[in-house]
Amino acid sequence: MRKIIVTIITLLSIQSVTRAQVASYTFQHEAHAFPYLAAIPSATINHHDITDDFVLPTEAGIPFNFRFGNTYYNTVNISENGFVWFGSATTSDITQWNPITNPQPANLTGIISAIGVDLHPQYTGSDFTRIRSGYFGDSPNQVFVIEWYHTSRISVINEAAGPDELDFQIRLHETSNKVEIIYGRFRMNPLYFESVQVGLKTTNSDFSLRSTANAQWNATVNGATLNSSCFLSNTFKPANGQFMVWTPQSLSVNDGQLNNVSLYPIPASASLHIHGLETASLTYRVIDLTGRIIAQGITDDYSIPVDNLQSGTFLLELKSDDNVAYHKFVKM
Repeated sequence: MRKIIVTIITLLSIQSVTRAQVASYTFQHEAHAFPYLAAIPSATINHHDITDDFVLPTEAGIPFNFRFGNTYYNTVNISENGFVWFGSATTSDITQWNPITNPQPANLTGIISAIGVDLHPQYTGSDFTRIRSGYFGDSPNQVFVIEWYHTSRISVINEAAGPDELDFQIRLHETSNKVEIIYGRFRMNPLYFESVQVGLKTTNSDFSLRSTANAQWNATVNGATLNSSCFLSNTFKPANGQFMVWTPQSLSVNDGQLNNVSLYPIPASASLHIHGLETASLTYRVIDLTGRIIAQGITDDYSIPVDNLQSGTFLLELKSDDNVAYHKFVKM
């Protein structure tokens, strides 16, 4: 058994971690059927009250830790105007349209914008504007959804040609931390056009935006500046089922870096902390010197509870995908 343990400790491994900035996220277009939240049988759905510029409740709980940029969140705030934001800023604190370029308070720490223009709830025929949030799937592959249904630009609410009928979603994925913006029905008033803001932002120097430039919505290009926008009209608009997908880009951490992480405090009493890797979600197992698994779980903040362990020496197994590393620690 001693020989086996020594062999485990000296295994070479590569740990997958993720770049912190949204500017490094990879992007791709996809086309699928628009997945209305109410049509997913297993979805847990919350309905939000809406008036012009206000959504109640504004804050929605995410049922998992979602990393956006270099920060983990378990709540997100919903704007009636086609975007969401992270941080403690309230609806009254923020700029409600053109959210990417307009000044925002310091306690707004991230934005995902699907449209980012002045929208307005409306009633047309037998239908009316709704905003829903919800989630579906099982951990570690849950998906959190914010859905705008049957909304319109405020500029065309009272026009003779009628208001818009716009359906779209923002989706946040557990574990991969992928962001999707999905467009559904986009019936536009034919007399008016807009430049809208589409993409991700954490700071004025960290953003990933899309621009139509001379292309259609299914072939947008990377927006090089904060002023980048997408042209939107009755004939120049996203198709029903148009997906825009941002995925955090992975890096490799070599064996030297992985073995140089530090565990503290040693000996540990209540919690064991891991220092020296970039932000990533890790699966862990605590193994005693006979090879028996004593505890296991997932850590998003590099803190592992050890208060229930007996005193002694243990191995800590850290795992991401198929990559594994082992470190020894002492429980007091």
